[in-house]
Amino acid sequence: MINVYCDSGLDNYCIFHDDVVLLYKHNTKVTVNEGEYIAILEALQLSWLMPITILSDSQLVVNQVLGTYKCNYLRLREYRDKVRKLLEKSKSTIQWIPREENKAGIILEGRKNK
Repeated sequence: MINVYCDSGLDNYCIFHDDVVLLYKHNTKVTVNEGEYIAILEALQLSWLMPITILSDSQLVVNQVLGTYKCNYLRLREYRDKVRKLLEKSKSTIQWIPREENKAGIILEGRKNK
């Protein structure tokens, strides 16, 4: 499977795969967790041709999708359910990685520090 790194800040989010960087600006004000879900959904929608492994450093989002953590907020449950459907449909997976290994997060941090 192909690894796709996702991360989000309050203003923008990043999807990284194989030296291809996709940077997006959030259209509305979002929380960091909502932004993370948006980045993951975008990555899944862009990769509908093949299964991928989503790599994210958000323990909350990854564990909500996997069912390890409860999802108490309606808005996050809506995102979680969409991610689960797309993961199943595309036969993709999601996995947590440490922050320092998230290539999308490293790119976002570099942009923030400029």
